Amino acid sequence: MDESFTFFHPSIDRGGVEKNLISLINSLSEKNYRINLVTFNSYNQKIKKKNNLKINKKIKIYSSNAGNDLNWRIPKYIYCAYRLFIFCIFNKTTVISFQNNFSAIFVGLLTNTKVIIRCNTSPEKYIKNILS
Repeated sequence: MDESFTFFHPSIDRGGVEKNLISLINSLSEKNYRINLVTFNSYNQKIKKKNNLKINKKIKIYSSNAGNDLNWRIPKYIYCAYRLFIFCIFNKTTVISFQNNFSAIFVGLLTNTKVIIRCNTSPEKYIKNILS
């Protein structure tokens, strides 16, 4: 297939969201979609061991060389938003955001890229928000 999906997940931690992410990108990759992953974390043995999952070798990972020890998310989000922005300028893709949806939406608006977001928070939290 010619369709490209770019998954935006700046901080890979351990948990269900990451297992769902990896399962989904592997499944789409097996169906011959071109899959990219923008994350701060390099997908090394440490992350493989934490999640007990492997990413298909056909998936292109755009990550930092800074390692996985940075615990503060804001620099990760800024770095990944920049990487996503550059990627979207030069590639036709659909962005699927699993984390930090604001940055993904903002990049999508700037680059005229379609963005699909995954919201893992209850809708009531947003409905009852004073900014709504």
